[in-house]
Amino acid sequence: MSRVSLVGHPEGFRLRGSRAWINIPDRGAIVVADVDSGRVLSSWPTGMHRLNFPLAIEPSGHEVVVAYRLPAALQRRDAETGNIIGTQPACGDADDLFLDGDRRYLICGAGHIDVSTPSRPHEASVRVSTAAGARTGLFSPELERLFVAVPARGRPAAVWILATAMGYR
Repeated sequence: MSRVSLVGHPEGFRLRGSRAWINIPDRGAIVVADVDSGRVLSSWPTGMHRLNFPLAIEPSGHEVVVAYRLPAALQRRDAETGNIIGTQPACGDADDLFLDGDRRYLICGAGHIDVSTPSRPHEASVRVSTAAGARTGLFSPELERLFVAVPARGRPAAVWILATAMGYR
């Protein structure tokens, strides 16, 4: 067993092999660590972007995609260097982010999921309505399903199951 000591409270993280990319929003940083050795390899400052909760790794492993709440943005970074590749507007209450081939699912606590296709930048994103406060999810590529936790707000709490095969493939 190994342990990685961090300088702040960790939020969203993703693993690829022995490497972990970890959001540390209270420090305005993204940390890259080797979980086998327990070493922090690098720390990337988020600059003017804050409240970086969700992040995901592109299937190729070459890019990390991070969602920020302030200002609301979705940012692509080189997975090795942390250099910013591009930034685009996003929802302001992003809490979970999943990548499926050429589709991105950004779960927003304001009551929707933004589905975008980066290889088709001229096509509009699809906004799928959920419920206010529904911000936690789990994506299963094998099942082609996105599970979203809906809080009890005037109705029983639930987990909604959404089919992700929406004609984008």
